[in-house]
Amino acid sequence: MEHKSTTQLMTIHCFFYTQKEKGTTNRMLCNCCIGPILGEFYSCSSCSYFLRLSCAALPGELQHPGHPEQSLFLGRFKK
Repeated sequence: MEHKSTTQLMTIHCFFYTQKEKGTTNRMLCNCCIGPILGEFYSCSSCSYFLRLSCAALPGELQHPGHPEQSLFLGRFKK
């Protein structure tokens, strides 16, 4: 699976399906939603970039009836 990072412009990550082993105590966070990763996830083969399965399935662009004049794009805001 390939995914263009929303936080690292023009970076393509090559993801592999991974499953977190039971009893693992290291805390991993999804790079999309910043939520904890439990169980199944995707991990990049060349860096420490992790995605929950649900976040990886999100569309990058969305047309919403409440906002018909322009597309909405998935992104993450930095504080």
